[in-house]
Amino acid sequence: MKKLLELRQQKSILTNQMRSLLTKAGDEKRSLTNDEAKQFDELRSQSDSLNAEIARYETLADDERSQAGKTQPTRDNLSNDEFRHYILTGETRTLSTGVPSEGGYTVIPELNKQIMQQLTCESVMRQICTIKTTRSNEYKQLVSVGGAAVAHGEEGKSRGETTTPKMEEVSIKLFPVKPNKKKSANKIDSAIAFLMSFGTWQAEHEEFAFSLNDEQKQRLDSFDGI
Repeated sequence: MKKLLELRQQKSILTNQMRSLLTKAGDEKRSLTNDEAKQFDELRSQSDSLNAEIARYETLADDERSQAGKTQPTRDNLSNDEFRHYILTGETRTLSTGVPSEGGYTVIPELNKQIMQQLTCESVMRQICTIKTTRSNEYKQLVSVGGAAVAHGEEGKSRGETTTPKMEEVSIKLFPVKPNKKKSANKIDSAIAFLMSFGTWQAEHEEFAFSLNDEQKQRLDSFDGI
């Protein structure tokens, strides 16, 4: 309330004035003079009047807050049917974008977060599994199938041209694994083992390649074996 704030500010000013009178007399090591005592009593009387008026406004504010709480009752628990009805019909009107043939429905991030949290609490599989959120069932990555190459330079000869690197697009599609315990475990274990072995091989290959100079690489490329 604006009026309540103004009254509190006025009271604070009066309190500071009374404190300044006492502080001044204390610094000078004396008692209040008659004029100062009269002024202090007047300030005290005004402060008491403000206290009474502030108390009335605070009582009014408390009554308004209590009435506002009564006019908007809240329920702590909602049934599953009510929640399902709210999800299916309550947000459809405000979240729809375009017609069904062209779009679907857009879900606000906070609502989507609540839905995913509810699914985690209700689903046992989500609690014991590692959840990886994907935006698509297909990933594409550009890889080099033929890096830039240049002929070995020799003193007194012109430098050869550098060949253009060749890039290819690799597509990886994800498929759901059915919750058959033994088969799912075998598929997941095999996939993890393959990825780990591939990562180890790739790291060793890159480390070995970076440690060679150009001449050693040429000798290695031209080596046919024994």
